[in-house]
Amino acid sequence: MRSELEPDVVRVAIVTADPLVRSALSTGIAFSPELDLVDDVAQADVAVWDPGMGAGTERYGEIAALRVPAAVLAGDAEHASAALAAGARAVLARGLAAPALCAALIAIARGLTVFDDASRAQVVPEAIDPAAAREPAATPGEELTARELQVLQLLAAGLSNKAIARELEISEHTAKFHVNGILAKLGASSRTEAVVAAARRALVIL
Repeated sequence: MRSELEPDVVRVAIVTADPLVRSALSTGIAFSPELDLVDDVAQADVAVWDPGMGAGTERYGEIAALRVPAAVLAGDAEHASAALAAGARAVLARGLAAPALCAALIAIARGLTVFDDASRAQVVPEAIDPAAAREPAATPGEELTARELQVLQLLAAGLSNKAIARELEISEHTAKFHVNGILAKLGASSRTEAVVAAARRALVIL
């Protein structure tokens, strides 16, 4: 944990009874210099809440008690819809790649709502924060080429330049070129910031 936080660092609390989940989330949060892990929800800007495997939807009533924007680990569309209706600002899959996890937490700290593709069709419109819904939608980045969009999705999945190159059967140099181009076109200074910007424009699914 950092002893001195920059003003724009987002403080994150993990709420779970499962030590394995806590360890995995802590590792993912440590991926981003824009996030800092705190022990007390009262000191946090956002929280990651794990209701536990097999928990019923009635547990989502506990979300409001957190009093900070919450990202919830939900196992299916029914739970995702219930979580959003109960006030969750994000619904995340277990095992989400570190860049996508960090991007989601930064996004909800900025007032956005994040949910994965499996949950998207199940979301009740009124479950989404009206303030977020009123925010003008950014125009999807037509300036990104089809290849850059492919690279962007792999970037959001946490792949390195070498792994992206292997996945797309291109050279690592070419992968790096595409990543740098994506950062420039999205006005991002880091890979995590690029994923946040892309998620805001609905260019990637977290």
